[in-house]
Amino acid sequence: MQKIKIIFLLLFSLLLMGCQSNSGQPDKLDTTHLEKDQAIGLDGLTKSQRNSIPISYTARSTEIALKALPFKMSVPQKLPFVSKGFTNISIEDYKHNGKEIDVKFIAFSKNPEIFLMLDANNHNAEYVGPNQTVKLKNGVKGKYGVRAIIFRKTGINYGITLQDPALTPSKLKRALIDLANQMIID
Repeated sequence: MQKIKIIFLLLFSLLLMGCQSNSGQPDKLDTTHLEKDQAIGLDGLTKSQRNSIPISYTARSTEIALKALPFKMSVPQKLPFVSKGFTNISIEDYKHNGKEIDVKFIAFSKNPEIFLMLDANNHNAEYVGPNQTVKLKNGVKGKYGVRAIIFRKTGINYGITLQDPALTPSKLKRALIDLANQMIID
């Protein structure tokens, strides 16, 4: 009888593990492959003051950054200019526990006046600026403003900024909507 109970408990445990979500994302920021940025000027601060400043990390690649995040995110594959992709990638851990994260991806054109910045976070940071409502794919609504679009999907806040002086306002708006739609995961 004791063996039957043990077998039942093992099978039940396996069943529970099989029912858990396996999205491939960690439940908190995985810093294993990230480089911790050196904090400068914190020597005179109290522990409480230091804890109020986010821990900053750099990722060597988009893939490393996306795998480290505690939320699923997609970055646009088709950029509105020729670029080497996202080369400046920073991640900030606001609560020092890997749970409240802000990530920034920046891609530059050969022309230094042209760049794209993506920002995402899983805490309710405030974005100021865009105010015209735009419809994105899958029923997601965004806010469009000068050179930027913001939207929220599955608890994640996204911001996209595109700087390209050669684009007319209508072409810039279309480019931003296209970038946002590439980021919306079904």
